[in-house]
Amino acid sequence: MAFGGRVSSLLNTSLYSVVKNFPMFERDVDEIPVNIKRKLTSILAQQGLLSDDNIRSCLYANIGELNLNRCKISDKGLLEISNFCPNLVKIDLNALKGSQTEITSVGVQNLSQGCRKLRVVYLRRCVHVNDSAVIALAENCKALKQVNLAGCPEITDSSVKALWAHCHFLAHLNISNTPITDDGISGLATSPCRNTLMELHINHCVKLTNAALECIANSCSNLQILVCHGCPNVTDVAERATEIQEKKGQSLRHLTWTI
Repeated sequence: MAFGGRVSSLLNTSLYSVVKNFPMFERDVDEIPVNIKRKLTSILAQQGLLSDDNIRSCLYANIGELNLNRCKISDKGLLEISNFCPNLVKIDLNALKGSQTEITSVGVQNLSQGCRKLRVVYLRRCVHVNDSAVIALAENCKALKQVNLAGCPEITDSSVKALWAHCHFLAHLNISNTPITDDGISGLATSPCRNTLMELHINHCVKLTNAALECIANSCSNLQILVCHGCPNVTDVAERATEIQEKKGQSLRHLTWTI
């Protein structure tokens, strides 16, 4: 394939130099081979240099993963991803420090409509993401296996129930620091997820009671990791922990709790 002068110049420049001077090369990135674009996108993401304004030039149809936890991305960027990444299977939008305030339920809903092959979605401390976003993910991305909603204060039982109902391959779920109640956990008893769930984090879910742990103990046949700290209404956690350990035997590799 023959490339124009500017693209040839880009291809003859080291990737780290391109990253350092990305605004200079941005308009030519669309034309470079996918294998080079993949490496470039990964480096830009690792350094937190992807943004709403430049992410479009780095996207391509077969991109499988986007780790954007260091980047300043909002609903605008998620719309671009939805439009151009139909084969995306993993997206990491976790807030590494503080809270992610630029991503809302609208952005996540758009993402779920265009990226229906998603299996891994991390939204830790995306504080403006609510039930409507998670319900859209559950209904549109039924192959979801890993979901992190920790620290999303607008998430309620409706979100968890949607995951139980639609995501029958769900294996890892983090709902720590959310207002989830026993009602949300109770759906596990009749969901196919009771056989697929391997890891559950429910730290500081202050509305959960002993009934939630009893449901987990009775329902989750393949649970390997359960993390439960700071749940003051789970009053006999030691007894429940022993019950879970006895029922799961060697399958439960990690069980940790405090009140």
